[in-house]
Amino acid sequence: MDRPTTNIDLRPLGVHEVARVVEIQRDAYADHLQEDDSAFHAKRDMYPDGFIGAFVNDELAGYSISFPWFQDTAVSLHTSHISPDRDFDCYYMHDVAVLSQFRGLGIADKLVNRCLATARSLGLHTVRMVTVQGGENIWSRYGFEVYGTADESYGPNAFKMTITLEH
Repeated sequence: MDRPTTNIDLRPLGVHEVARVVEIQRDAYADHLQEDDSAFHAKRDMYPDGFIGAFVNDELAGYSISFPWFQDTAVSLHTSHISPDRDFDCYYMHDVAVLSQFRGLGIADKLVNRCLATARSLGLHTVRMVTVQGGENIWSRYGFEVYGTADESYGPNAFKMTITLEH
């Protein structure tokens, strides 16, 4: 039997939705990877267009956080001091998370594709990220490749990954 089509709507999230994003993060990540409200607010304030929610039947089912950034500078977890001081040269995907009960519906794919499309629209050819919890195989499906070990704020077995986009 075919699975019914699920309508997934993507839109930027408002300040009032940060608390719900924090709840989704708790469902998706190990304790040492949990960021507090101030870290999420800082990322949202820096680039509101990259703070995206995925809604299924008007319920927030997942989110992504991404923003223009610098190829040579990783974004540490748990930081609320994000202050770009020069021109961006890449796009950074900080977070993609989906509530467990909504996994398997293609939400993560939609969020990742939105991030990659945003990078292209900004004229940025490089997208960087850090993968955690053994996710490097998942990200390689999109074309990301490991290029180093992430800083200690991400814990063990966290890797920096990159992809070069065609325009």
